[in-house]
Amino acid sequence: IFVNKNGLVEYLHRGKVFYTSKQTPRFPLSVDTSFYDPNGRVYNIRWVSYSIAKKVASGGLVTFTNVAGVHVRAGEIDKVGSDSFKDSWNGGAVSTGSFKGGSKVNGVSFSVKYKKYLMVGLSHGDSHQSYKDIDFA
Repeated sequence: IFVNKNGLVEYLHRGKVFYTSKQTPRFPLSVDTSFYDPNGRVYNIRWVSYSIAKKVASGGLVTFTNVAGVHVRAGEIDKVGSDSFKDSWNGGAVSTGSFKGGSKVNGVSFSVKYKKYLMVGLSHGDSHQSYKDIDFA
């Protein structure tokens, strides 16, 4: 997920753009997450620079704060399996860092392990753990 040269958010899968948002983002943007299923896992979460030449340059691992119902490490998030966080969009975290328009960093890349309901995206602000709080997921 990255902000293109026109200031719009694009979504890539295996190096190909499959969707471009029509909504203009409000900066700065952070990485925001929401997990539904216990044991959902996202890993190798990295800041990226995506160029006009369609090349992705990986950056540093994303670190997280505002943690609820998940275990975090640099570049990784796992939803806990406790009953209080089971089967609800109530687990997640937001990145400690963010980026502005025109920055060298202009997005995030990640991998998902297991087929679980979860969302990772870019957001301006973080008011709660639900997926409804993610501006671009």
